[in-house]
Amino acid sequence: MAVASLTGAESQPRLDLRRFAVPALLSVVLLVVALTVSPDVPSWLDTHIQPWVRDVYGWITANRRDHWLFTIFFNPISSALDWSVRQVWWLLRTLRWSGVLVLTALIGWTTGGWRAAFWGTAAMAGVGVVGYWDLTMITLSLMIVGIVIALLIGIPLGIWTARSDRAERLLRTFLDTAQVMPAFVYLGVLVLALGIQFPPAVAATVVYAVPPAVRLTNHGLRSVPVVMNEVGQSFGSNSWQQLIKVQLPFAKNTILLGLNQVIMMAFGIVVIGSLLGTGDTGAEVLRGLQKSDVGLAFSAGLAIVFAAVALDRISTGQRAEASRVRTLLPNTWSRTAIMCGLFAGADVIAKVAGSRTFHESFTVDVS
Repeated sequence: MAVASLTGAESQPRLDLRRFAVPALLSVVLLVVALTVSPDVPSWLDTHIQPWVRDVYGWITANRRDHWLFTIFFNPISSALDWSVRQVWWLLRTLRWSGVLVLTALIGWTTGGWRAAFWGTAAMAGVGVVGYWDLTMITLSLMIVGIVIALLIGIPLGIWTARSDRAERLLRTFLDTAQVMPAFVYLGVLVLALGIQFPPAVAATVVYAVPPAVRLTNHGLRSVPVVMNEVGQSFGSNSWQQLIKVQLPFAKNTILLGLNQVIMMAFGIVVIGSLLGTGDTGAEVLRGLQKSDVGLAFSAGLAIVFAAVALDRISTGQRAEASRVRTLLPNTWSRTAIMCGLFAGADVIAKVAGSRTFHESFTVDVS
Protein backbone atom coordinates (compact mmCIF):
# COMPACT_ATOMS: atom_id res chain seq x y z
CA MET A 1 0.00 0.00 0.00
CA ALA A 2 2.85 2.36 0.84
CA VAL A 3 4.57 1.64 -2.47
CA ALA A 4 1.32 2.25 -4.38
CA SER A 5 0.78 5.52 -2.55
CA LEU A 6 4.33 6.67 -3.24
CA THR A 7 4.04 5.78 -6.91
CA GLY A 8 0.79 7.73 -7.23
CA ALA A 9 2.34 10.76 -5.58
CA GLU A 10 5.39 10.65 -7.83
CA SER A 11 3.22 10.35 -10.95
CA GLN A 12 1.46 13.66 -10.27
CA PRO A 13 2.88 16.58 -12.31
CA ARG A 14 4.89 19.12 -10.38
CA LEU A 15 4.96 22.88 -10.96
CA ASP A 16 8.30 23.84 -12.48
CA LEU A 17 9.07 27.31 -11.12
CA ARG A 18 12.13 27.61 -13.33
CA ARG A 19 9.88 28.18 -16.33
CA PHE A 20 8.63 31.43 -14.77
CA ALA A 21 11.98 32.68 -13.49
CA VAL A 22 13.18 34.37 -16.70
CA PRO A 23 9.87 36.11 -17.56
CA ALA A 24 9.51 37.31 -13.98
CA LEU A 25 13.07 38.64 -13.92
CA LEU A 26 12.59 40.46 -17.22
CA SER A 27 9.35 42.00 -15.99
CA VAL A 28 11.02 43.31 -12.83
CA VAL A 29 13.95 44.76 -14.81
CA LEU A 30 11.63 46.49 -17.30
CA LEU A 31 9.51 47.88 -14.47
CA VAL A 32 12.56 49.28 -12.67
CA VAL A 33 13.92 50.84 -15.87
CA ALA A 34 10.53 52.37 -16.72
CA LEU A 35 10.12 53.89 -13.26
CA THR A 36 13.70 55.18 -13.29
CA VAL A 37 13.49 56.83 -16.69
CA SER A 38 9.98 58.33 -16.38
CA PRO A 39 6.93 57.50 -14.32
CA ASP A 40 4.65 58.55 -17.20
CA VAL A 41 3.68 56.49 -20.23
CA PRO A 42 6.29 57.01 -22.98
CA SER A 43 5.10 59.28 -25.78
CA TRP A 44 6.26 56.83 -28.44
CA LEU A 45 3.51 54.45 -27.35
CA ASP A 46 0.85 56.95 -28.46
CA THR A 47 -0.52 55.88 -31.85
CA HIS A 48 -2.06 59.34 -32.48
CA ILE A 49 -5.31 57.79 -33.67
CA GLN A 50 -7.43 60.86 -32.92
CA PRO A 51 -5.79 63.11 -35.56
CA TRP A 52 -6.10 60.29 -38.08
CA VAL A 53 -9.82 59.86 -37.35
CA ARG A 54 -10.36 63.61 -37.69
CA ASP A 55 -8.62 63.56 -41.07
CA VAL A 56 -10.86 60.67 -42.17
CA TYR A 57 -13.93 62.58 -41.02
CA GLY A 58 -12.85 65.65 -42.98
CA TRP A 59 -12.23 63.55 -46.08
CA ILE A 60 -15.66 61.90 -45.82
CA THR A 61 -17.38 65.25 -45.38
CA ALA A 62 -15.65 66.64 -48.46
CA ASN A 63 -16.12 63.59 -50.71
CA ARG A 64 -19.48 62.14 -49.64
CA ARG A 65 -21.35 63.41 -52.71
CA ASP A 66 -19.04 62.44 -55.53
CA HIS A 67 -16.60 59.71 -54.42
CA TRP A 68 -17.23 56.24 -55.83
CA LEU A 69 -17.04 54.65 -52.36
CA PHE A 70 -20.29 56.41 -51.47
CA THR A 71 -22.01 56.64 -54.85
CA ILE A 72 -21.49 52.93 -55.61
CA PHE A 73 -21.34 51.27 -52.18
CA PHE A 74 -22.53 53.15 -49.08
CA ASN A 75 -25.28 55.31 -50.59
CA PRO A 76 -27.08 52.34 -52.25
CA ILE A 77 -26.91 50.40 -48.98
CA SER A 78 -28.30 53.38 -47.08
CA SER A 79 -31.11 53.83 -49.61
CA ALA A 80 -31.98 50.11 -49.50
CA LEU A 81 -32.16 50.09 -45.70
CA ASP A 82 -34.26 53.25 -45.62
CA TRP A 83 -36.62 51.85 -48.28
CA SER A 84 -36.99 48.55 -46.41
CA VAL A 85 -37.89 50.23 -43.13
CA ARG A 86 -40.43 52.50 -44.80
CA GLN A 87 -42.05 49.59 -46.63
CA VAL A 88 -42.45 47.58 -43.41
CA TRP A 89 -43.78 50.70 -41.69
CA TRP A 90 -46.29 51.18 -44.53
CA LEU A 91 -47.40 47.55 -44.19
CA LEU A 92 -47.95 47.86 -40.45
CA ARG A 93 -49.96 51.05 -40.93
CA THR A 94 -51.98 49.40 -43.71
CA LEU A 95 -52.83 46.46 -41.45
CA ARG A 96 -54.03 48.92 -38.80
CA TRP A 97 -53.96 48.05 -35.13
CA SER A 98 -56.53 45.28 -35.53
CA GLY A 99 -54.55 43.59 -38.30
CA VAL A 100 -51.30 43.75 -36.33
CA LEU A 101 -53.03 42.13 -33.34
CA VAL A 102 -54.47 39.41 -35.57
CA LEU A 103 -51.05 38.85 -37.18
CA THR A 104 -49.45 38.53 -33.73
CA ALA A 105 -52.10 36.04 -32.65
CA LEU A 106 -51.73 33.96 -35.82
CA ILE A 107 -47.94 33.78 -35.56
CA GLY A 108 -48.15 32.85 -31.90
CA TRP A 109 -50.85 30.27 -32.60
CA THR A 110 -48.73 28.70 -35.33
CA THR A 111 -45.44 28.66 -33.41
CA GLY A 112 -46.58 28.01 -29.86
CA GLY A 113 -50.29 27.33 -29.62
CA TRP A 114 -53.02 29.32 -27.92
CA ARG A 115 -50.89 30.34 -24.91
CA ALA A 116 -48.30 32.05 -27.09
CA ALA A 117 -51.09 33.62 -29.17
CA PHE A 118 -52.89 34.94 -26.09
CA TRP A 119 -49.90 36.40 -24.27
CA GLY A 120 -48.30 37.76 -27.42
CA THR A 121 -51.51 39.51 -28.45
CA ALA A 122 -52.10 40.81 -24.92
CA ALA A 123 -48.59 42.26 -24.78
CA MET A 124 -48.96 43.87 -28.22
CA ALA A 125 -52.30 45.35 -27.16
CA GLY A 126 -50.53 46.78 -24.13
CA VAL A 127 -48.49 48.96 -26.51
CA GLY A 128 -51.71 50.68 -27.57
CA VAL A 129 -53.09 50.85 -24.05
CA VAL A 130 -50.15 52.98 -22.87
CA GLY A 131 -50.67 55.28 -25.88
CA TYR A 132 -47.62 54.64 -28.08
CA TRP A 133 -49.03 52.52 -30.90
CA ASP A 134 -47.94 54.67 -33.86
CA LEU A 135 -44.42 55.31 -32.56
CA THR A 136 -43.95 51.66 -31.65
CA MET A 137 -44.81 50.68 -35.23
CA ILE A 138 -41.74 52.67 -36.31
CA THR A 139 -39.72 50.79 -33.71
CA LEU A 140 -41.08 47.47 -34.94
CA SER A 141 -40.23 48.41 -38.53
CA LEU A 142 -36.62 49.06 -37.54
CA MET A 143 -36.48 45.86 -35.53
CA ILE A 144 -38.03 43.66 -38.23
CA VAL A 145 -35.61 44.83 -40.90
CA GLY A 146 -32.63 44.54 -38.55
CA ILE A 147 -33.67 41.09 -37.34
CA VAL A 148 -34.17 39.75 -40.87
CA ILE A 149 -30.76 41.03 -42.00
CA ALA A 150 -29.10 39.70 -38.84
CA LEU A 151 -30.57 36.23 -39.48
CA LEU A 152 -29.63 36.31 -43.17
CA ILE A 153 -26.05 37.02 -42.12
CA GLY A 154 -25.87 35.06 -38.87
CA ILE A 155 -27.34 31.69 -39.87
CA PRO A 156 -25.05 31.13 -42.91
CA LEU A 157 -22.05 32.22 -40.84
CA GLY A 158 -23.17 29.84 -38.08
CA ILE A 159 -23.33 26.98 -40.58
CA TRP A 160 -19.87 27.90 -41.84
CA THR A 161 -18.36 28.00 -38.35
CA ALA A 162 -20.04 24.70 -37.45
CA ARG A 163 -18.32 23.02 -40.40
CA SER A 164 -14.92 24.66 -40.06
CA ASP A 165 -12.88 25.09 -36.86
CA ARG A 166 -10.66 27.57 -38.66
CA ALA A 167 -13.68 29.71 -39.57
CA GLU A 168 -14.84 29.61 -35.95
CA ARG A 169 -11.45 30.82 -34.72
CA LEU A 170 -11.41 33.50 -37.41
CA LEU A 171 -14.87 34.87 -36.59
CA ARG A 172 -14.59 34.53 -32.82
CA THR A 173 -12.62 37.76 -32.50
CA PHE A 174 -15.12 39.74 -34.60
CA LEU A 175 -18.09 38.29 -32.74
CA ASP A 176 -16.59 39.02 -29.33
CA THR A 177 -15.75 42.56 -30.40
CA ALA A 178 -19.23 43.22 -31.79
CA GLN A 179 -20.87 41.83 -28.65
CA VAL A 180 -18.86 43.71 -26.03
CA MET A 181 -18.09 46.97 -27.84
CA PRO A 182 -20.39 49.82 -26.71
CA ALA A 183 -22.81 50.86 -29.44
CA PHE A 184 -21.71 54.48 -29.18
CA VAL A 185 -18.27 53.50 -30.48
CA TYR A 186 -19.40 52.23 -33.87
CA LEU A 187 -22.51 54.43 -34.07
CA GLY A 188 -20.38 57.38 -35.14
CA VAL A 189 -18.72 55.32 -37.86
CA LEU A 190 -22.11 54.17 -39.16
CA VAL A 191 -23.39 57.75 -39.25
CA LEU A 192 -20.39 58.79 -41.36
CA ALA A 193 -20.95 55.91 -43.77
CA LEU A 194 -24.76 55.74 -43.97
CA GLY A 195 -26.06 59.13 -42.89
CA ILE A 196 -28.70 59.62 -40.20
CA GLN A 197 -32.14 58.30 -39.22
CA PHE A 198 -33.11 54.74 -40.23
CA PRO A 199 -30.05 53.23 -42.06
CA PRO A 200 -27.44 53.60 -39.29
CA ALA A 201 -29.99 52.51 -36.66
CA VAL A 202 -30.67 49.31 -38.62
CA ALA A 203 -26.95 48.73 -39.19
CA ALA A 204 -26.21 49.17 -35.47
CA THR A 205 -28.99 46.68 -34.69
CA VAL A 206 -27.46 44.17 -37.11
CA VAL A 207 -23.97 44.53 -35.62
CA TYR A 208 -25.36 44.00 -32.13
CA ALA A 209 -27.70 41.10 -33.05
CA VAL A 210 -25.57 38.97 -35.42
CA PRO A 211 -23.32 37.31 -32.76
CA PRO A 212 -26.09 35.31 -30.97
CA ALA A 213 -27.41 34.09 -34.33
CA VAL A 214 -23.95 32.86 -35.34
CA ARG A 215 -23.11 31.32 -31.97
CA LEU A 216 -26.40 29.48 -31.41
CA THR A 217 -26.56 28.18 -34.98
CA ASN A 218 -22.99 26.93 -34.57
CA HIS A 219 -23.85 25.37 -31.20
CA GLY A 220 -26.99 23.70 -32.52
CA LEU A 221 -25.26 22.12 -35.52
CA ARG A 222 -22.27 20.97 -33.46
CA SER A 223 -24.68 19.38 -30.95
CA VAL A 224 -26.16 17.02 -33.54
CA PRO A 225 -25.30 13.47 -32.38
CA VAL A 226 -22.70 11.60 -34.38
CA VAL A 227 -25.19 8.76 -34.85
CA MET A 228 -27.56 11.07 -36.73
CA ASN A 229 -24.80 12.14 -39.10
CA GLU A 230 -23.74 8.53 -39.64
CA VAL A 231 -27.33 7.52 -40.46
CA GLY A 232 -27.53 10.28 -43.04
CA GLN A 233 -24.24 9.22 -44.57
CA SER A 234 -25.32 5.58 -44.64
CA PHE A 235 -28.33 6.53 -46.78
CA GLY A 236 -26.04 8.20 -49.30
CA SER A 237 -26.71 11.83 -48.39
CA ASN A 238 -24.20 14.34 -49.64
CA SER A 239 -23.03 17.26 -47.54
CA TRP A 240 -25.86 19.59 -48.61
CA GLN A 241 -28.59 16.97 -48.13
CA GLN A 242 -27.25 16.06 -44.72
CA LEU A 243 -27.33 19.71 -43.70
CA ILE A 244 -30.90 20.29 -44.93
CA LYS A 245 -32.51 16.97 -43.96
CA VAL A 246 -30.59 15.94 -40.83
CA GLN A 247 -28.64 18.68 -39.11
CA LEU A 248 -30.88 21.73 -39.47
CA PRO A 249 -34.09 19.90 -38.40
CA PHE A 250 -32.30 18.49 -35.35
CA ALA A 251 -30.83 21.92 -34.45
CA LYS A 252 -34.11 23.77 -35.13
CA ASN A 253 -34.91 24.52 -31.48
CA THR A 254 -31.45 25.93 -30.82
CA ILE A 255 -31.62 28.07 -33.95
CA LEU A 256 -35.05 29.37 -32.88
CA LEU A 257 -33.53 30.21 -29.51
CA GLY A 258 -30.97 32.20 -31.50
CA LEU A 259 -33.87 34.03 -33.19
CA ASN A 260 -35.26 34.91 -29.77
CA GLN A 261 -31.88 36.22 -28.63
CA VAL A 262 -31.52 38.26 -31.83
CA ILE A 263 -34.89 39.88 -31.08
CA MET A 264 -33.88 40.71 -27.52
CA MET A 265 -30.53 42.12 -28.61
CA ALA A 266 -32.24 44.25 -31.24
CA PHE A 267 -34.63 45.74 -28.70
CA GLY A 268 -31.69 46.44 -26.40
CA ILE A 269 -30.32 49.02 -28.82
CA VAL A 270 -33.58 50.74 -29.77
CA VAL A 271 -33.16 53.67 -27.36
CA ILE A 272 -29.60 54.29 -28.54
CA GLY A 273 -30.80 54.29 -32.15
CA SER A 274 -33.19 57.13 -31.30
CA LEU A 275 -30.18 59.44 -31.06
CA LEU A 276 -30.04 59.32 -34.87
CA GLY A 277 -33.45 60.91 -35.33
CA THR A 278 -35.61 57.84 -35.90
CA GLY A 279 -38.59 59.47 -34.18
CA ASP A 280 -39.82 56.22 -32.64
CA THR A 281 -40.66 55.16 -29.09
CA GLY A 282 -36.99 55.23 -28.13
CA ALA A 283 -36.94 58.95 -28.98
CA GLU A 284 -39.70 59.47 -26.41
CA VAL A 285 -37.64 57.66 -23.78
CA LEU A 286 -34.67 59.86 -24.66
CA ARG A 287 -36.80 63.02 -24.52
CA GLY A 288 -38.13 62.04 -21.11
CA LEU A 289 -34.61 61.50 -19.81
CA GLN A 290 -33.39 64.81 -21.23
CA LYS A 291 -36.25 66.71 -19.59
CA SER A 292 -36.14 64.65 -16.36
CA ASP A 293 -39.74 63.65 -17.10
CA VAL A 294 -39.82 60.26 -15.40
CA GLY A 295 -43.43 59.59 -16.37
CA LEU A 296 -42.79 60.14 -20.08
CA ALA A 297 -39.66 57.98 -20.06
CA PHE A 298 -41.40 55.23 -18.08
CA SER A 299 -44.52 55.06 -20.23
CA ALA A 300 -42.53 55.01 -23.50
CA GLY A 301 -40.17 52.42 -22.05
CA LEU A 302 -43.17 50.34 -21.00
CA ALA A 303 -44.38 50.32 -24.61
CA ILE A 304 -40.97 49.00 -25.72
CA VAL A 305 -41.15 46.31 -23.04
CA PHE A 306 -44.63 45.24 -24.20
CA ALA A 307 -43.45 44.98 -27.82
CA ALA A 308 -40.40 42.97 -26.78
CA VAL A 309 -42.54 40.62 -24.66
CA ALA A 310 -44.95 40.12 -27.58
CA LEU A 311 -42.15 39.12 -29.96
CA ASP A 312 -40.58 36.97 -27.26
CA ARG A 313 -43.82 35.05 -26.64
CA ILE A 314 -44.54 34.31 -30.29
CA SER A 315 -40.95 33.23 -30.99
CA THR A 316 -40.47 30.84 -28.03
CA GLY A 317 -43.76 28.94 -27.77
CA GLN A 318 -44.18 25.32 -26.76
CA ARG A 319 -43.72 23.08 -29.80
CA ALA A 320 -46.28 20.57 -28.46
CA GLU A 321 -48.97 23.23 -28.57
CA ALA A 322 -47.93 24.22 -32.09
CA SER A 323 -48.18 20.59 -33.25
CA ARG A 324 -51.78 20.45 -32.01
CA VAL A 325 -52.59 23.36 -34.29
CA ARG A 326 -51.16 21.48 -37.26
CA THR A 327 -53.11 18.39 -36.19
CA LEU A 328 -56.39 20.30 -36.15
CA LEU A 329 -55.63 21.99 -39.48
CA PRO A 330 -53.21 19.73 -41.34
CA ASN A 331 -53.86 21.38 -44.69
CA THR A 332 -51.74 24.44 -45.40
CA TRP A 333 -54.47 25.91 -47.62
CA SER A 334 -57.01 25.73 -44.82
CA ARG A 335 -54.68 27.54 -42.43
CA THR A 336 -53.99 30.17 -45.09
CA ALA A 337 -57.70 30.65 -45.77
CA ILE A 338 -58.43 31.12 -42.07
CA MET A 339 -55.61 33.66 -41.77
CA CYS A 340 -56.84 35.66 -44.78
CA GLY A 341 -60.39 35.58 -43.42
CA LEU A 342 -59.27 36.86 -40.03
CA PHE A 343 -57.24 39.66 -41.65
CA ALA A 344 -60.19 40.68 -43.79
CA GLY A 345 -62.51 40.63 -40.79
CA ALA A 346 -60.13 42.70 -38.69
CA ASP A 347 -59.77 45.24 -41.50
CA VAL A 348 -63.53 45.54 -41.90
CA ILE A 349 -63.97 46.01 -38.15
CA ALA A 350 -61.33 48.75 -38.09
CA LYS A 351 -62.92 50.54 -41.06
CA VAL A 352 -66.44 50.33 -39.59
CA ALA A 353 -65.15 51.63 -36.26
CA GLY A 354 -63.39 54.45 -38.14
CA SER A 355 -60.18 53.95 -36.19
CA ARG A 356 -57.06 53.65 -38.30
CA THR A 357 -54.90 53.64 -35.20
CA PHE A 358 -55.46 52.40 -31.67
CA HIS A 359 -58.58 54.07 -30.30
CA GLU A 360 -58.03 56.69 -27.63
CA SER A 361 -60.83 55.31 -25.47
CA PHE A 362 -58.72 52.19 -24.85
CA THR A 363 -55.60 54.07 -23.78
CA VAL A 364 -54.49 54.73 -20.23
CA ASP A 365 -52.18 57.62 -19.38
CA VAL A 366 -49.62 56.03 -17.05
CA SER A 367 -47.12 58.88 -17.28
